[in-house]
Formats: sequence, C-alpha cells, structure tokens
Amino acid sequence: MMIRIASMVLFCCLLATQAAPVLANKIEINYTPLMVSNMQPPIAVEAVDGKSYLAYELRLTNGGGFEVKLKSLEVLDAEKKAIKTFSGNDLLQIVTVARKNTTDFKPGDTGFCWITFAQDNNALAKEISHRLTYEIQGTDKADAPILNPETIIETDKVKVDQNELVIGPPLSGKGWVAIGGIGTDTGHRRALLSLNNKLCLSQRFANDWIKLDENNRTSNGDRKECKSYPCYEQRIISVADGDVVDVVDVFENQIPDKPGRIKIADAGGNYAIVKIGENKYAFYAHMKKGSVKVKIGDTVSRGQEIGLVGNAGNSSGPHLHFHVCDHPSPLFANGVPFVIDQFNVEGKYKSEEEFFKADEQGKAQVIVDQLKGKHEKQMPLAGVIVDFP
Repeated sequence: MMIRIASMVLFCCLLATQAAPVLANKIEINYTPLMVSNMQPPIAVEAVDGKSYLAYELRLTNGGGFEVKLKSLEVLDAEKKAIKTFSGNDLLQIVTVARKNTTDFKPGDTGFCWITFAQDNNALAKEISHRLTYEIQGTDKADAPILNPETIIETDKVKVDQNELVIGPPLSGKGWVAIGGIGTDTGHRRALLSLNNKLCLSQRFANDWIKLDENNRTSNGDRKECKSYPCYEQRIISVADGDVVDVVDVFENQIPDKPGRIKIADAGGNYAIVKIGENKYAFYAHMKKGSVKVKIGDTVSRGQEIGLVGNAGNSSGPHLHFHVCDHPSPLFANGVPFVIDQFNVEGKYKSEEEFFKADEQGKAQVIVDQLKGKHEKQMPLAGVIVDFP
C-alpha cells in the first residue's frame, strides 16, 4: 500500500511540473482596420525617357469602427528596402476616396492608391510589397479598447513582370501628340469603372492621339466643325497582325466641344477591337461613321487600314483613342502596357494645363525641346509629340 501511494504522489508531481501545452504557429493578433489589396499585378514598361515605369493600384478599405488617417506608403523591394515613398502632399495626390483626394478614411470607406513611378532599367525590382503607416483616430476615448494609435502594416509580395508586347504605330505621319498614358494621373489613368460587379480599368495605359498642323495648332477654323481639326479623317492602321473580334460603326460624330449624353457602353463610339495575342486586344475608338474598313472575323495585317479618325462616342474633339487590354471589350477589361517598335519624338508640350488652354483657344502649342530623337521599343510618355513612319 505504501509503495502504491508513493507511486501516485510521484505521478502527480510529474504532472504538476510539466509545462502547459504551447500552440504551434500561434497567430499574433493585431488590429489593422485599413485593409489593402492589389487591383492588378504590376508590369514594368520602358518609356521614352529610358526608364521603366510601374503603373498599378491598391484598394484600401477601412473595415473597422474608427477613423483612419494614412500617413505614408512605401513600395518595398524583395529585401524590404524602400524604392519609392509617398508622404505628405505626394501621398495626398495619389489617394482618393469617392474620387476625391484624401488620406482620411471613415469607417466603411473604400479608396484607391494610384501608384506610378519610374526605376532605372539596371535596378528593376523583381518583386514588390508595400508598407503603410496610418493613425487610428479616437483611441483615447473612455469606451475604446486599448489600441496603439499608430499602425504599420506590410502587404504580401507580388511579382513584377516585364512588358513583352511590342506593336507598331496606330497612325502614320508627323505631329501626333500623346494625351494621357504614362506620366499623368488624370483622365484615362483613373478611369476606373464598376461593370458587371467587377472593377475595370481598361484605359490604364491609353493614349488619345491628336495631330498638330504645321503651325503647331490642334485646330484651324470653326472649332465646332470636325474638318477644322488636322487629325480628322486621318488613316488609322493596325498595330499588329490579328483577328477582328468586335466592330461598331453606327454613330454620328459629336459636335466638337459640345458632346451630347451617351450610354457608358457607347463611350467608344465607332470602334474596332483586334486580337493581337493571348489576352491582348487592340482597341481603336471614335472613328468616323462609315469609315470602318474591317468586320468581325476578318484577319488583318500590321499597317492595314482600320478606319478614319472621327469624333463619335465620348469625345469632345476628333482624335484616336487607343489602348491594349486583356479582354475583347472596350471597358470590361484591364489595360496592359505595350511599347511601339519605332518612332521619332520632336519634343514635348510644356504642361497638360497649357496644352488644353491653347487647344481651346486655337492657339499654337508651346513645344519644349525634350526627349527628341529616334526611339525604339518604348512607350510614349504623356505630352510627347511623335512622328510615326
């Protein structure tokens, strides 16, 4: 009996001295009300200044019950080194909530970071992640839980692909101005649409091409007449071999500077979409009614005429809207980058604001002597004046 009792005592002592079980891979709990997600994997593309650009978006949602103020956003490389930092006014300019620039997120707010920056070609990041620093407002209230007012979060890494799409020019001749595209945060760059329960940005890398006359004017004569614009009825050509997958050719020209209301689905006016690769679709918009030379099912060759520049659809003046996207739709798609194999740059407009002011007044554009010369396999920056072969 004494032996049995002694054994029981020893067994109980052993139980008492064993460590409490520890949960393997225990998750540390942090309150992170501002949730971050990537809209689209970034793709690096070389532009006419010889640098490679990333243009992509982050979606931010305040899923908590406190207001949040975003203080900084850092883009990190694979080694967690900051390769681009946005703070202060630079941050304010790239963050929007309800299409207004702000870094304040109320509970339930969803906003976007519109990120565009350049890197030297010899120092391209292969992967990126993001570090966001923000303040949680109202944590000092008596009924609030104990929270650290400043929060720092890091997102998962995403791979950065390199652009491989090389195309020919969509037009020919001299004096073509690239409006929109890389180098501006207005217009196409932020033309995000909610379509069929999906967020789409087909125009992420889009250009509007407007032609200058011999006096560097975008129009000469009555601005309410399409024929007063030197780009009107210019030939639009296929940028690559491909198959025509969609065509519209039913809309009359809009009156320049006084476009009428249209449906969102009709924004492209008269257009053609040509499949030029796997998940690569070239989109040519606003063509003159009756000028479209292709039909669905046609196979086209690079340089073949698609139609003529017009002013149909969501257009305030004759121009070619061109972009490449990943789906055979003008809008229900995401824009992808491209480079044009060969073109010359004659200069650049001084500023977007001054360009449109001179355009409205029918005055000569001020051309700055920048980026001049022959360019190969690069994407035009916003504002460059291009001569196509």
